[in-house]
Amino acid sequence: MFAGSLLQAAPVFTDTFADNDRTANPVWYKTTSATAGTVAVSGGVLTFTGTSGSNQYLTSNWAGSTFANVGDVLTLSVTFNYADPGSSIATRDQEIHFGVGNNNGSALTADGTGTASDDVGYFMALGGSGSGASGTAISRDAGGDRWLGSNSDVTDLAIGPTATGPFASTSDKTFTLSITKTAPGYDFLLSDGTNSFTASDASPVATTFNSVTMGWYNRSATNSLNIDSISVDFTAIPEPGTFALVGIALGTLLIFRRRRS
Repeated sequence: MFAGSLLQAAPVFTDTFADNDRTANPVWYKTTSATAGTVAVSGGVLTFTGTSGSNQYLTSNWAGSTFANVGDVLTLSVTFNYADPGSSIATRDQEIHFGVGNNNGSALTADGTGTASDDVGYFMALGGSGSGASGTAISRDAGGDRWLGSNSDVTDLAIGPTATGPFASTSDKTFTLSITKTAPGYDFLLSDGTNSFTASDASPVATTFNSVTMGWYNRSATNSLNIDSISVDFTAIPEPGTFALVGIALGTLLIFRRRRS
């Protein structure tokens, strides 16, 4: 029972937007590229709208979670819908991004300041058909002025389903991106509950993650991206010595109980 409790996933970041406020609990900051258009929270949903062709990003921070042992897992989950009355989402590059990163001590503290050049991270690029992707992708950024953008440092680790599948309707979809520590680096699993695919990275861009970023490329002012909830969970595997101590404690308890019986 005690050993099992050591492996429970712990929520490290969550926002259901129930407070109808993007500036508190937690705070979401607009990056420089998000100055066009609007971001509003109403009815427990955060909604992106904007002008045609605008890139929009929001970033939030938490204290940070560090991968220390093989088997540690960090999982980003998001529930959203994409209202697209225009052409297919597949006609644009990597439309929607949700990711976790490391801000290297340069966390955003105000709207419009932009992310720093040493920000790194991993993200799920959902939809799109160009700029290095041909559908849903797991991608990494080893450092750029907009780590969720389409800069040359963005590398696709794996390509998943075509863009039209996950967005065939405007109903809510839940996607998860799990990052698991391995001996050489990280393994990744991206899933929408039906489709899933994996990737790996032998040269991790970070060992500590302390920021969440979401963004999209807006096709026109009539489109909207509606986020219902977003969260990050972290499961830390205890050091081998901890397991040894637990084993000794359980063994001692078992011997004690046998003697009493």
